[in-house]
Amino acid sequence: MNDSFAAKADASLAQQAIAMAEAEREAARRGPQWPAACGRRVRSGVRLDDRLDAAAEKTDYALGEANDLLAWCANWFRKNYGGPR
Repeated sequence: MNDSFAAKADASLAQQAIAMAEAEREAARRGPQWPAACGRRVRSGVRLDDRLDAAAEKTDYALGEANDLLAWCANWFRKNYGGPR
């Protein structure tokens, strides 16, 4: 009789473990929940009538800002998910 209760308890634990594993698998499939800043677009703001030196400076600044954002998001990912997959 005790074997019957033990078997039911083992089956219940196994089902709980399976449910937890399936939930973790689904979370991994969806991927990380990135901070909103990582979805931000960076634009140069160059206009058609800008002088070339001003356009180059705006573009250089925007590229630097985009690189900084990319580095921040990569560090965030490494810290929270242990590096690139």
